[in-house]
Amino acid sequence: MSMDQAQFAGANNSTQAELLVPAIITLTLSLLLYGVRVRARRSAPLLWTDGMITAALMLAIVEFILIAISCHYGLGRHTGFVNSVSIVKARYFSFLAQPICIWSVCLAKCSIAWTALSKRQDRQWQWMFCWIIFVQIACTTATNVIQVVQCQPTSALWDDNVLAQCWPPQRTQLAAYVTLSFGIITSILLSLTPIAFVKAANRPLHELIALGLLVGLGLFISMSSVANMIYLHTYRMSDDPLRDMVAPTIWWQIEQNLSIVAALAVRLQTPYETLLARCGLICQVRTSSSACHRLNRLEDGSQMLKSLKTTIQWGSAYDSTAHLPSIVKTTEVVHSTELVKDNGLQFGSPARRPSWQ
Repeated sequence: MSMDQAQFAGANNSTQAELLVPAIITLTLSLLLYGVRVRARRSAPLLWTDGMITAALMLAIVEFILIAISCHYGLGRHTGFVNSVSIVKARYFSFLAQPICIWSVCLAKCSIAWTALSKRQDRQWQWMFCWIIFVQIACTTATNVIQVVQCQPTSALWDDNVLAQCWPPQRTQLAAYVTLSFGIITSILLSLTPIAFVKAANRPLHELIALGLLVGLGLFISMSSVANMIYLHTYRMSDDPLRDMVAPTIWWQIEQNLSIVAALAVRLQTPYETLLARCGLICQVRTSSSACHRLNRLEDGSQMLKSLKTTIQWGSAYDSTAHLPSIVKTTEVVHSTELVKDNGLQFGSPARRPSWQ
């Protein structure tokens, strides 16, 4: 049965807004975070993760353009109300968007795994992250091969009038279930990765909140993959393909864009802490000299010591107790004169003077 003869008793309406609005919101968020990342790393050398994220974002933009073109030709409407030429074009551009989206997700997940791989040096974690990268690339490649070889000629996937030899739909769906299952496993492993870093050391509250948000984001991405599996039973078996393709398209775009957001977020610790410092939520002040001084209030006679330190000659043979009042002799005086480097930043750390007993 040709598509222009397909009959549907529904109304001549469209769900293109439901398809495009979530994609626009999540893609805009990823572009904003990418701009913040570029600004934060403008003076730092480029890394492999930067190239992966950039490529994933460019593919996401191309994929969104293809989906928008497909919507122009009728994606989101009931197939029975669209002419046969527009149906073929809508399905063609939607088919082109699928492998691009898959590779965008793959690059975003590989970027996260590569970042975690550089942070953990123990062999067990390195094996796990290498396995994630390998499985993600292998599943993406296998999915692309299946998309191309399931029908000969391939044009039968978007034009039902073409005579072709195709796999049974059940075989294609089974292969898709397997590849998506591995994708869900890698998403869950990547989403739970921050928990291991929290157990390794005590973290401040603002870092725990950020890591919790990353875990939640990773689990939501995993749920998006599960949602895609739910709609696999309609693949190549639907009488209303332009309408039935809307739901899986929404979920794969959300998975793609949020994967890019997660890949960007794991490398935005410095801008995140700078923002909190400007809001006064954490005690951190960043200057152009890359030095961060934490002020320590001097107590119990330290102001007097500060005024005398330029005249008193500190030395092993000099009796400093003769110049200080009794309250200072029994108090440990703390003076902020030392800088300790931590994670590439310098924080003020108290340097202790000997106590006078």
